[in-house]
Amino acid sequence: MDEFVEFNYLLLDTVASDGAAAVERTVCRERVDLIPRQFRDFLKGREVAEEQPQGMVMTHDFKVRGQATRTAGWLSFHVDRGDGRGEQLERVALVAFARDSDEEVRRVLLHEAPEAVGRQLPPAPFAVGVLLTGTVPSIVSEFLTKAAAGFFSKDF
Repeated sequence: MDEFVEFNYLLLDTVASDGAAAVERTVCRERVDLIPRQFRDFLKGREVAEEQPQGMVMTHDFKVRGQATRTAGWLSFHVDRGDGRGEQLERVALVAFARDSDEEVRRVLLHEAPEAVGRQLPPAPFAVGVLLTGTVPSIVSEFLTKAAAGFFSKDF
């Protein structure tokens, strides 16, 4: 039987007219099924992010970059905006997560999405999803919490 994980979640929209507007602040309860396990497997052993985004078996809709330790991590989602002749990846969203402290997440946000740094982060354990463009595919939006659930699973 799949486990369920619970964490505090904050979703920010950096293209909002007033900067990084909070879109959602909630307690998230996710089932660690096939999709979160694929994100978990991707993150396991990645203490240093690779330069190039990597594809995932489950979909061709996006590629991801990321890194994680036992205490914190992040994933960025990239979609192809090319003309079909060559790949042109655009970073459209990211999710950062932590079990205890917000220090690592603040560092990630400062580097990856500086416009989101001033927001008050939820209490740990938590995840912060950040929409970086006005055209984030719905599959990416839906997978932000699933990626975090993979990190919070007991098998990470």
